[in-house]
Amino acid sequence: MREVLRLEREAWCLHEHDRHAAAAHYELACTLARELIMTAPQHSDNWYQLGSMLYTLGEWYLEMGDYEAATAALDGAEATYTRQGEEETGELIADVVLRRARVHAAARRPLSAIVDAQHAALSALDPGRPLESTARVLAHVGRVQLMIGGDPDLAAAAADWSVRAYLSMFRTIDPAALESAHAIALRVAANVSQAVHTAAGRHDLARAAHKLVMATGGSIECPGSEYIRCHQPTLARVLGAAECDGLPPSFTASTPEDRILVPAMRCHTRPCPGLAKTLARLQFGVPDRDQLLLGLEAHAIFAAAAQQPATGTPVQAGDFVPSWAAVTVNFGQRMFEQDELSAAADAVGWLNGIIGQLVPRALIDSDTRSVVLDCLHWQHRIHAATGDSKAADRISRTITTLADPVF
Repeated sequence: MREVLRLEREAWCLHEHDRHAAAAHYELACTLARELIMTAPQHSDNWYQLGSMLYTLGEWYLEMGDYEAATAALDGAEATYTRQGEEETGELIADVVLRRARVHAAARRPLSAIVDAQHAALSALDPGRPLESTARVLAHVGRVQLMIGGDPDLAAAAADWSVRAYLSMFRTIDPAALESAHAIALRVAANVSQAVHTAAGRHDLARAAHKLVMATGGSIECPGSEYIRCHQPTLARVLGAAECDGLPPSFTASTPEDRILVPAMRCHTRPCPGLAKTLARLQFGVPDRDQLLLGLEAHAIFAAAAQQPATGTPVQAGDFVPSWAAVTVNFGQRMFEQDELSAAADAVGWLNGIIGQLVPRALIDSDTRSVVLDCLHWQHRIHAATGDSKAADRISRTITTLADPVF
């Protein structure tokens, strides 16, 4: 362990002027930590040390723009903390998932980003979590949702929740008087709030947020109010244009009292795949921009429903998984048509898991088999178009097998 700690100290010393060398030192420290765990798996300190280093490594790779390495590091951190049990490490896992949501957003993987951001938000709102920790998480959740083209109302609601919490806890908004993580989070929340409220014409809220932006250090990278106004409709606006009457009025409520901060919270008790299926049906016949928001929202609710014990069994999940697959294909295709190849690949990745839930039924049910084959053909087209011949060949073999199953 002494060598691990030495490498960790050296990595931090290198970080300011040579991030690649710092990351290399940290990778070596992680390798040694894994070796220690193999020889003494019962020592929980070694697991926590590895999880902490992988969490930091994920942030460093994010800063460097190496999103694949960042994702791998954070996946490793989540697996390491999960090994210790969610009861002991639930807050740590939520922080890892939030950081991974930021990576996905930067890498333009909106389907993965919204699911991780949503998971982090719901975990942060657990009554046992410290208020300052929840405020920090929700600030970044608001920004992630805005960056990936989510509902601006939800982004602002999460950011405003964070701002109110910070203002209730601290007597000052001077960044120098706050811990770095909280100063950054407050600045992030203020920027998101200002951008969305300005776009929506909520001038009093926008002016208050602007003062906070100036007090906390100025602007950050974030969609501007004009861009939001022209290109990022709220779900309320999309549903109004579609003249949808199949959803409860509270589904798009966005006042602070409603506490709807992520898509799954639109369903007040537990994630409701029936409401997500309504969103999925509305995708067809509306502009591409509106299709993308409907697909993102439906995907997030489907993903939350799939994680619920009451709806996560294969039989019950089968009731909504075909709709989830259709949403994912449609979202991925719209992204592909806009040359957003990372987002299209993200959809391909999600389909792998979604199709996996349908395959047992597809072997005995022709309608389900047709859905799976449609998904596989779309995946094949994306792999072929992006030059991934190995993946395309693998999909081709699966199509051949499933198209003529042997019973």
